[in-house]
Amino acid sequence: MLAQKATSGDLLEKVREIFSVVTGLDADEVEDDSDLDELGIDPILAKELARKLSAFSGRRVESSQILGSENFIGVVHYMQSILDIGTETTSGNDKETSSRKQAHIEPTANQAGTDAKDPKSAAVNDILPASVIRDAFSSTKKITDELIVDGHMGNYCREVMPRSTELCIAYLVEAFEQLGCDIQSAKPGDKLKRVPYLPKYDKFMELFYELLREQALIEMDGSEIVRTAQNCPAKSAAKLVEDLLQDEPSHAPEMESHSSSAQPKAGNVFRISMLCLQLIASGYSRLPISWNSS
Repeated sequence: MLAQKATSGDLLEKVREIFSVVTGLDADEVEDDSDLDELGIDPILAKELARKLSAFSGRRVESSQILGSENFIGVVHYMQSILDIGTETTSGNDKETSSRKQAHIEPTANQAGTDAKDPKSAAVNDILPASVIRDAFSSTKKITDELIVDGHMGNYCREVMPRSTELCIAYLVEAFEQLGCDIQSAKPGDKLKRVPYLPKYDKFMELFYELLREQALIEMDGSEIVRTAQNCPAKSAAKLVEDLLQDEPSHAPEMESHSSSAQPKAGNVFRISMLCLQLIASGYSRLPISWNSS
């Protein structure tokens, strides 16, 4: 079945199936109102989801849009918008979803005599009751959630990471300009020349161009790089760092890499190794999440 011809109900279950594959959860555990955090979706898994959803739909799916969704059904709605599928039948799956949940917790015929009065205690196998699994998961999640909050990471995905990405873009735009590729001044439709670099930095440069593409500053037309109409960050990298340090002081170690570390050095090579060493050292020694986990 082609994704473009799928109904909302078909799409709902296909996206649920893909979530199940990526997260390792049973499909029954991926509920419509499940928060992405509860499903364990982090930036890395979001990229894997985007890859699989793109392969299924034949359309480009952005991991940033997945992370911006509040819950599982939010991702489904995002896919519906990409595929131009109406949402009217999505809610029609509530009854089916409810039945699936009920079937998941109700005892089997062999268990009816012992577990019928308390379906929540029905054994998922002959040894371990479901209630024990739920209690263990809830306890672990509570401890993890507390660690995240104590480590000042509770707002990271929704507030800090987008601003950190904007800072990376500002650094890239400024560095590319020094290497002869002025993204800031280029007009929509202009073809940009690639910046010079050593062959050993191929993977890093691919990542940089992909980041610029994800932020819609450029489009890739085969081997050519084309400027889009999307504006570059309005503030300089230095100003963005200043604002971030004021608003999110606990994340200073990530942001204090200084503009000199993100600038090209002699021979037109990015100081990647130095920047990585600084970030790793800061992460282990200065970030609150490291203090609380030690």
